[in-house]
Amino acid sequence: EREREREREQQPSPCAEQVAWIPVKKAYGDEGIFIFADESVRTKSDIPTLAGIAHGVNIKLEKAGGFRDALQAIAAATAEHMQVWLGVMVGSTLNSNCIAHLTPLAVAGDMDGALLVRGHALSLSL
Repeated sequence: EREREREREQQPSPCAEQVAWIPVKKAYGDEGIFIFADESVRTKSDIPTLAGIAHGVNIKLEKAGGFRDALQAIAAATAEHMQVWLGVMVGSTLNSNCIAHLTPLAVAGDMDGALLVRGHALSLSL
C-alpha cells in the first residue's frame, strides 16, 4: 500500500456557508489534504468559528494587529487543535522578517510579500 504525502490547500472561499464545509473538511482530511482558512482570519476571535470547517488558519501579522496579536491568534488556533500557516501581505521585508520569528510555531508559511513590490531590492524582475 502506497502511503500518501500530506498536502495543504489554501484558497479563498466564502465562510458564510459554514455548515456546508463540515463534510468537505472531513472528506479532504480523510485523504490527507488540509484546508486552511485565509481570508476569514483576522484576529484570535475568528478562530473558534473556523475550527469546525478548516484544519488550520493562515495568520498574517498585518491582519492580526501586530506581533503580540499574531502570537495570541497562534495560541487560539493551537487551543482549537488547528494547524498554523504564516503569511504576509504585500509589503517590505520588514513584515516578512517579523513574522519569520514565529515560524517554529507553524507548519508552513509564505513570506514572499516583498518579492511583489516593484523597486524593492528583493523584487522579482518580471
